[in-house]
Amino acid sequence: VSGAQAESGAFEIARTILTLARHLHLATIAEGIETTAQRDAMRGAGCEEGQGYLFSPPLDAQAFRDWLAQQPRT
Repeated sequence: VSGAQAESGAFEIARTILTLARHLHLATIAEGIETTAQRDAMRGAGCEEGQGYLFSPPLDAQAFRDWLAQQPRT
């Protein structure tokens, strides 16, 4: 997702992959989400899981546990 504009032709590749995965009953995780626009575009295309700097920079194991402990429970 990183660097792709949600409305650009390049984003069509992500939409195509999501459509293929849906037809094959595969889960998808978008990687490289850096902006809310990218997150919203992926959600709109049917991808409910993602990772990237929008959510957190890379963390070591202890920092991840600390970060996770601070997240609201859903």
